[in-house]
Amino acid sequence: MRKYLLYTLVLVMIVTIGFSAKAVAASVELYYNHGIAYMKQGKYKLAIKDFTQVVSLNPKNAKAYFFRGIAYRKIGEYQRAVDDYNQALNIDSDLTEIYYSRGIAYRNLGQYQKAVEDFNKAISQNSKDAYAYYHRGIVYNNLKEYQKAIEDFNNALSFKPKDADFYCKRGIAYRESGQQKRAIDDFNQAINLNPRYAHGYYNRGLYYKKSGKYQEAIKDYDKAISLDQKYVSAYVGRGVSYALLGKYQEAITDYDKAIDINPKTVEAYYNRGNAYSFLGQHQRAIGDYDKAISHNPKYAQTYNNRGYTYYLLGQHQQAIKDYDKAIELNPKDAADYHVNRGCAYMGIGQYQRGIKDFDNAIGFNPEHVNAFGNRGIAYLNLGQYQRAIKDFDKAIHLESNNVAAFITGRGAAYDNLGKYQRAIENYDQAIKLDPTYAWAYKNRGLSYNKLGQSARACVDFWKACDFGECNSLRQEQKKGYCKDPAGTFFVDTDGDEIYISTDQYGKFIITSKKVAASMKPGAEGIYFIRQNKRGTCISTESYGNFYIEPNPYPESGKLIYSSNKWEKYIDGQLNPNYEPDAIRPEGYYNDAGTFIHGARTKMKDLGIGNYNTRGVIGKAARKKVSRPIIIAPETEYSPPKNLLQQYPSGAIDVRTGQFYPGTAGGIINPQTGQFYPDVGGGYIDPQTGQFMPKF
Repeated sequence: MRKYLLYTLVLVMIVTIGFSAKAVAASVELYYNHGIAYMKQGKYKLAIKDFTQVVSLNPKNAKAYFFRGIAYRKIGEYQRAVDDYNQALNIDSDLTEIYYSRGIAYRNLGQYQKAVEDFNKAISQNSKDAYAYYHRGIVYNNLKEYQKAIEDFNNALSFKPKDADFYCKRGIAYRESGQQKRAIDDFNQAINLNPRYAHGYYNRGLYYKKSGKYQEAIKDYDKAISLDQKYVSAYVGRGVSYALLGKYQEAITDYDKAIDINPKTVEAYYNRGNAYSFLGQHQRAIGDYDKAISHNPKYAQTYNNRGYTYYLLGQHQQAIKDYDKAIELNPKDAADYHVNRGCAYMGIGQYQRGIKDFDNAIGFNPEHVNAFGNRGIAYLNLGQYQRAIKDFDKAIHLESNNVAAFITGRGAAYDNLGKYQRAIENYDQAIKLDPTYAWAYKNRGLSYNKLGQSARACVDFWKACDFGECNSLRQEQKKGYCKDPAGTFFVDTDGDEIYISTDQYGKFIITSKKVAASMKPGAEGIYFIRQNKRGTCISTESYGNFYIEPNPYPESGKLIYSSNKWEKYIDGQLNPNYEPDAIRPEGYYNDAGTFIHGARTKMKDLGIGNYNTRGVIGKAARKKVSRPIIIAPETEYSPPKNLLQQYPSGAIDVRTGQFYPGTAGGIINPQTGQFYPDVGGGYIDPQTGQFMPKF
């Protein structure tokens, strides 16, 4: 009886175990099939749940690990994907299709050498796998091995010649390797193959941006965004293009949109920080750099830019900490970071430490313009003027266009050596390169003061103040000098007669040929107006004060030698405005009847006309300006971008009243504003805007 029961129990156990194995197998197959179905629908998280059930029931199911790895890769969990691929290969080393998928995961993890090894294995298994060549080409692009990348894309295209993405990626390789013509051809081909291919427009936009064609770039980014309204990189790219055009608010709007779509977009925070910095909103800039660093704490350039923003705020110690971090993260390409840290050290008076940083920068790059230039500034502040000049010379030799600050520094070194005229020559050169550079005007003014040319010094101090540096002007005004003038004057000579014009009142003759010989040739000098007890006068450093009263008979065509108040007869006829009690002030009149010396009239009473030698009034603008200019024979003529009213000895700009000598007989291009002087006549082609001279 017991023996029978034992057999029965054994039979039941065998039947039960057999039934359980079949159930498990059925469940595995069910979960596996569900996972595959979810994969096809793009529901990768649901697929992962099903494949997880499979491997929990059957830990030896290599394909379940493989497909779960693909699902992880699709949702961006690349390390989990690699772990599953590895597990699948451990179970079944013949599952060679894993190499291709694992290569993609390694590429996204930035493990490029491992990715190349996997794609090599995939290609060895199937030498006609276009996508294996394609993805290996992308890895080579990331490694900056562009020729290898181009070869892989060529192979991929030989198997799939109408794949827009293949052309686009090859275009990237061409673009980054400097083969711009081939790059644009590939981007165009990608777009031709697929006019709705957003990546094609985006990458062509990058090409245009790098080529300096920012408007064309913006058009392509617009198209990419219209095709994919969540294309984060396109918003960032368009924002950068706007910023390069100086349209920082538009740029910020694009960066905002990119961040709204993906709050972890490092490039958007970084570039928005740059835009805020350019707008002078430094605290906002620092906030964005902070966010960029929180998402990517290993990007050296963000620390550098935040450091520069701290430097602009005068927080030099904080700037130095950021430059330290940038150098730590990227020590092999840190020339710019050393220069910036050197400037920060100079900001706290540590010039020797600054020089050490500039030395390091020159060690990285023996032709680093800013390293030599700023080291020159450090030597200048240490009183080592000859060393400073040597460094400034080197910087200017390396870069002759954008070095106004260093030319100004060299001028300061010469000034400190007592070579004032040579200093002024340097400041002149700096101002020619950058007419808005305040320190060049200020320093030139200081040199003029040392030469005793106080009027010229005042003009430069006013100009420096216009561009933001007012300290020297304020100091001079406290001493009673450099009072603000009320107009700008321009000088021209016509034979023996010398003319002066203002952009407030037009052209007036200031003296006749009778006294012209006593004046400097060309009437060079500084002209400005000032108030004194006798009224408003024109002052020149060469000729003293001249007082102007308008011609009382502007249309008489006669030579007038007297005002209408105190002369009883004019040209033999009774003066109807004669006043017997009027006091004739000391002075003289020019040939047009304009009274020069001793007038008590204010400038607002001068009228609005231009008086020539026949006393005929012309047109002049009423526009006021607040600064004088220096007039010298070598002053360059810059034609205005609007029409001129012609006069025998020159021309008056009818909108500003500015006088331009020697322009009579020319013509203004109404499309470009360019002036063509002394061409013997001609005309403007209305279609092309080109000037056609007569020969």
